[in-house]
Amino acid sequence: MTRIYAGTGASTNLQDLNYTFDNGGNIKSLVDVINSSQKQCYTYDKLDRLTSAFSGDAGCMAFSATGIVSYNHTYAYDFIGNISSNNGNAYTYGGGKPHAVTAAFGNTYGYDADGNRVLGTVSGTTTGYASNNGILYNLGDQLGSTSVIVGQNGTAQATNYYYPFGGNRGGAAISNMKRIYVDFNSTQDDDLGVYVPVAEQINGAPRAELDNLADGELVVIFMKDVEMDAVIERDPRNGFWIARPNWSTKRFLPE
Repeated sequence: MTRIYAGTGASTNLQDLNYTFDNGGNIKSLVDVINSSQKQCYTYDKLDRLTSAFSGDAGCMAFSATGIVSYNHTYAYDFIGNISSNNGNAYTYGGGKPHAVTAAFGNTYGYDADGNRVLGTVSGTTTGYASNNGILYNLGDQLGSTSVIVGQNGTAQATNYYYPFGGNRGGAAISNMKRIYVDFNSTQDDDLGVYVPVAEQINGAPRAELDNLADGELVVIFMKDVEMDAVIERDPRNGFWIARPNWSTKRFLPE
């Protein structure tokens, strides 16, 4: 595979990712045509472990700021192969699970008896991991991560840009999606799943971002340094807006 692309009609206007590989099958470069032909470059050690990843020039010889959310990262590993440093940020492992990250980037994580990550504490707020409650059209990249979210009319609603070891490079590049502040601490559930109430006013003033919303519209909800995609709808019990989060699109915003 050297190319992943999608579009409407004969066009590739939604997604166009082009890859090159080394002799070991590792990705050497990725050109994202839709993102101003940004070129991402990758280097590896003798064990085929990623040691650097950056937005580069045509020959992958130097950093380039071309495109959205360019970056320049390095990586290191411990003696059993766990990543120990991600661009200077240390990883901690423990809890009887030698490959389970318990702390990184100032955040902590908890696991169940089977080793599944079930809790994450970020900036003092602890959240659980749940499944998606909305229906979305997701276009994946080579790792299966959601690269582009497409609406029912065939237009790209959101594009996600990732670092090699996960994490969103500065959040999604959102088009035609309203951003709505919510209080994740007020999360509730009903027969259809988890939802977040949306306050109709802030400090006594009506919220302009709630104007012209449509039932079932895809939006971005956020609080502090976290955002995610959600489906907005009217609560049939009281007529107020609620948002049903797509937890799989959770993104940590740069401080």
